[in-house]
Amino acid sequence: MFSTLLMVSAILSTSCDDKALGNSSPQFLLGDFSFTIKVVDENSENLLIDDDSRNKIAENITITYNGKTYFCDYIIDFRNEIPTLPDDYFGMYMTFMESQENKEASYADITFGHFLSGKFYNNETFTINWGDGSSDTVRFTHGCYYIKDNKRVEQKEFYLNDKKYSTPTFVITKNI
Repeated sequence: MFSTLLMVSAILSTSCDDKALGNSSPQFLLGDFSFTIKVVDENSENLLIDDDSRNKIAENITITYNGKTYFCDYIIDFRNEIPTLPDDYFGMYMTFMESQENKEASYADITFGHFLSGKFYNNETFTINWGDGSSDTVRFTHGCYYIKDNKRVEQKEFYLNDKKYSTPTFVITKNI
């Protein structure tokens, strides 16, 4: 009992310095996350709502991450199915729901991930290849909370083509 209490005290009294961020064990974990990519035309109309554009994008898009190329595994149509992806799924898929009553309520995007909590992603990159010779680059850091001067700190940074975003949700304009 005493040795367990001593170990817990030692862990709680340890702090990370700025250079150690990402190299230390997380003391509090951030949640799992994925990237959401909305694809619009020059009029800000969602291209993934239209069947032809969605299918063309799904056939041609790939994402390259850590030396591996990912293809669109699924197009999940919420009108016809409830998504059931495996718990350990990592890849790219599209979600789609069209509202016949209210076009503004229609929804469609590309999802990439399932990046796990408990891992520190430091300056990671992936490339979205559109199949027409164009590409976009995503860079991100997503880290653990750590204790420094009795403050909880988290590090989350998301960039699309070097433009900073506050969340892993991007809007990309394409001409299809």
